[in-house]
Amino acid sequence: MLAGGNLRSIGKVEQLLSLIKSQDDFDELFQLLSSPVRIVAMRAADAIEKIILPHPAFLEMHKTEILRLLNLAQHIEFKWHLALLASRIPLNVEELRSVWIKTENLGNGYFRKQNRAGERFAGHDGIESGKQYLAGRT
Repeated sequence: MLAGGNLRSIGKVEQLLSLIKSQDDFDELFQLLSSPVRIVAMRAADAIEKIILPHPAFLEMHKTEILRLLNLAQHIEFKWHLALLASRIPLNVEELRSVWIKTENLGNGYFRKQNRAGERFAGHDGIESGKQYLAGRT
């Protein structure tokens, strides 16, 4: 359902969305972010972005894996998806700092743009706390 076509198309992601009804369904989809098939990982990320809007709790237990994937990601468009997912989960100070540093060169501050809407991270507003923590970067 997620394979085939080219990276610019969404394939059958819209059809997949209606099949994800539980945390178990979501967890199975989340595993596809680690797929060695680039287009499958990209479309899984796209589907996950759409699913977490009405079901943000589905993503919370995957924080460690999102941060791990962000460290390993090779393709900028996949990093964009991961940056958006990271902006949707609570991050502690060190995690926020790590994500901020890893994404600061993605399309002119992609992570920062995602957080300007006042996303909350460990009791801090994303953009302001990011500036404070980057100021202390060595």
